[in-house]
Amino acid sequence: MIARQIVVVDIETNGLNFERHRAVEVAWWNLTTDARGRFIPPHSVSDVLAAAELQALRINRYIDRIAGHGQDVNGHELGRLHGQFLGYDQDDIDEGGFPAEIAHTLAGSNPAFDAQFLAKLFAAADGPDTDPEPWHHRLWDLSAYAAGVLGLDELPGLARVCELLDVEGPDHTAEGDVTATGRCFLQLQQIVAKRAES
Repeated sequence: MIARQIVVVDIETNGLNFERHRAVEVAWWNLTTDARGRFIPPHSVSDVLAAAELQALRINRYIDRIAGHGQDVNGHELGRLHGQFLGYDQDDIDEGGFPAEIAHTLAGSNPAFDAQFLAKLFAAADGPDTDPEPWHHRLWDLSAYAAGVLGLDELPGLARVCELLDVEGPDHTAEGDVTATGRCFLQLQQIVAKRAES
């Protein structure tokens, strides 16, 4: 059986509509290898502001944290994340190494949302070999996993899962939220492992 790596992703956007809005910050954490990354996708600040839902920009503090900061204009960090789903780091490719490809698992607090925006980023990337959805077709949703492991009647949001597991909660930055989500996944996996031992 293939051991799929778990890559937790969190994406901050300028709104919730996949067709109108765009990713403005991306963070990821490969829970299997402990590799991490964070980047700002290339974008026009004026376009982001013009199409934004103001509440989204308030929550992720776009003006203070993201606008005007260094963007991943050469696509290196986006390429690195793409490689995580196929079992390599962009640095491996830069050095001429091409490991066997396998579709690893995209995980998150709301992975279906993140997958839509991530696929949009990958589709816009230069290069004919960039698969817009390089991850395994089954996404790993923290809410559903936590409900199953903890025996909950409802699907909890990230803040509630953090509260139940005594994990520092999300801060509405891509990096902060991916850290909180990843820590929750790791704690839930430990709970499952302990049950299996007894």
